[in-house]
Amino acid sequence: MLDKRLTEHVLTIGPAPDMKGGIAQVINTYFSDIFSSPKFIAEIVNGGTAKRMATSVGAAFKLINRLNSDKSIRIVHLHTAAKVSFPRSAIYAKIAKMLGRKVVMHVHGSTFEAYFNRNKRRVRKTLQNCDAVVALSQSWLDFFKTEVGLDNVVILPNIVSEADVPAEQPVADSLTHLLFLGELGPRKGVYDLLDAVYDSRETLAGRVMLHIGGNGDTQKLEDTINRLGLDGIVRFEGWVSGEKKKELLRQCSIYVLPSYAEGLPISILEAMAYSHAIISTTVGGIPEVVDSTNGILVEPGDKKALAQAICTLAADPDKVKAMGVQSLSKVKPHFSSEVANELSQLYQRLLSE
Repeated sequence: MLDKRLTEHVLTIGPAPDMKGGIAQVINTYFSDIFSSPKFIAEIVNGGTAKRMATSVGAAFKLINRLNSDKSIRIVHLHTAAKVSFPRSAIYAKIAKMLGRKVVMHVHGSTFEAYFNRNKRRVRKTLQNCDAVVALSQSWLDFFKTEVGLDNVVILPNIVSEADVPAEQPVADSLTHLLFLGELGPRKGVYDLLDAVYDSRETLAGRVMLHIGGNGDTQKLEDTINRLGLDGIVRFEGWVSGEKKKELLRQCSIYVLPSYAEGLPISILEAMAYSHAIISTTVGGIPEVVDSTNGILVEPGDKKALAQAICTLAADPDKVKAMGVQSLSKVKPHFSSEVANELSQLYQRLLSE
């Protein structure tokens, strides 16, 4: 936990922690693992369009009132992405600076580079006016420095809790269990994954079970599984969280995320914490945590290579186990205690300036 005498100076703004998605999950882990009594304003919540819009607009007024009434707050820590998220964050950042506070802009968006290229002047000006811009990995830090032209960027690893593994594991069946968790759409590559499994169905049938959990167009996903005749190899779990997610992470040994764009996926870090071998793509910060020692990386959209990676690991449980050991070793810098130390150093530096 961070010292309360430090966190009392910090106000966090971002999605409500109970929302679906990686940013909300990061905030939830911050508040459960390293903030004892967080000061927080939700800028988006679960609900319909009207409720979300009202919350976003209301967050600006809450921010003004909070900063005027609580003089102990000296840092506003904004969690943002691209599209509609960043313009909201830009407004909150401007308010905080006008009221004399330090601003940390924590950029999570997997598509932020494309967003920046469409809005260069506005995005650059907002980020230059922040006191610190948080990048999730070295590749993103390089982007912010080289492409955006910033000199106020720091790397703060995405946070993940240590695995909740019972002393006695349940008896496994004879199948190799694979797991995909994420939005059920093209960006995460879930349909590439289904095509890859379909192309290798004769090899994989009776040997593997792919568990898919996520939100989005669930009907399309289930229809695709049925149309391809994969119901004996693929199991749709719906949206998974809490204990159900932990059970799947314990049960599976290989995590698959064939994304087209990413920051640094929390889902991969979680899987690594559970000693999974990883199959993913060469995008965002993924190559900084996954290499040949703990997984297999393929190019986005290369379904043939994806199928080959799945077949290779499914046929070699010893290799999967060895990769899992390496995954656990590699993910330790992302555990709460390590991230708390780096976050503390960032806050202390800003408070001393």
